[in-house]
Amino acid sequence: MLQKIGQKKVILPLTIIFLINMVLFSIPGFPGSRPVILSSAGGLNIPDMMGIYSPEEVYHFLDTIGAEGRSAYQTMHFATDLVFPLIYGALLFSSLCWATHKAQSKTQWLPFIAVFPTLVDLAENFTLVFITNRFPDFLPGWTRAAQVFTILKFTGISVSFIALIVLVIKKKASSGKQAQ
Repeated sequence: MLQKIGQKKVILPLTIIFLINMVLFSIPGFPGSRPVILSSAGGLNIPDMMGIYSPEEVYHFLDTIGAEGRSAYQTMHFATDLVFPLIYGALLFSSLCWATHKAQSKTQWLPFIAVFPTLVDLAENFTLVFITNRFPDFLPGWTRAAQVFTILKFTGISVSFIALIVLVIKKKASSGKQAQ
């Protein structure tokens, strides 16, 4: 099954879907896009796209973007950012399946590391939706949980990419040896 998922005919459409989703985040006027959310942000960035943020920074952001911006922020979490972790998770999983194909059996589990950032990204999104829904209630514990999810998301994505790069290098090196 992993061999079928790790084929280029799966990876290519996932890459195209990933790129389309990335574009949707940036289209001015598209409901829930970064430009719509940030139009009243006064130079602030979206917390879950920053990496490290405090509860105070999240609430300052939510206050600054106003009711319309918070509505757009919610739309983003229920539209483009809801499917985004599923798309990049599937793309990373499929790419790691391709990279581990015909590899040693001890590396066959590596594609499953792509599941981790997907799950924590979804947890981050739902936590931020909850916080935004409860605004102006100050929920520092929930905001710290969202921060942990954000850090884990970026860590998981980085680990997945590093594993993919290492596997591709090893795959190229072993195919070069076999050709000789």
